[in-house]
Amino acid sequence: MKYRIKNTKTTIRIIAIYQIIGGIHGIGLICWLLLRTGQINGPLFFIFSLAFFLFGLSIRSGNLLLKKDSLKSGLIFSSILQGLQIIAIGIGGYTYEFFSGAKATIGIEFTNGIGFDLNGALSTFNFHIQASDPDYFIKVNVLAIIILSILIDIYEKQYNRKEPVKEKVLSDSTLTENESKIKK
Repeated sequence: MKYRIKNTKTTIRIIAIYQIIGGIHGIGLICWLLLRTGQINGPLFFIFSLAFFLFGLSIRSGNLLLKKDSLKSGLIFSSILQGLQIIAIGIGGYTYEFFSGAKATIGIEFTNGIGFDLNGALSTFNFHIQASDPDYFIKVNVLAIIILSILIDIYEKQYNRKEPVKEKVLSDSTLTENESKIKK
């Protein structure tokens, strides 16, 4: 399935810009949260560091995609980044949600009974360890799945160029005398 916009170069450029803007937006949100946070303890420092790392990975992946000599590593890092954004899950006091750029999620909420969730938003990072309000949900980011499939398709087109092997069918008249003797 090919979701190319115009051509491969344009598609890569759009994904790169999308990842850079999503990373910048996410880091901006984290900085805003840091300014509003009074005291930072060990677990909170870990969560902020993880958020900076993931949004920084988004910016780095986008930059690698824009450089022609680092396209392969850019496709690999971008694929990993999109893979990290596919599933969001909340089980009890533990929650993991990471979306750099936009999200278009479909999921099921179990917190207040069973309900379906359809959501869209910009860069989000939600990571809880032993939260006081337990959440139970599972969400799938459809946008990340589409972008990941595009990245995999481009990677296979660029770096797995395997030409189909053409077998030659030889008739008995084209065989030399030595080959005919070996065949018998």
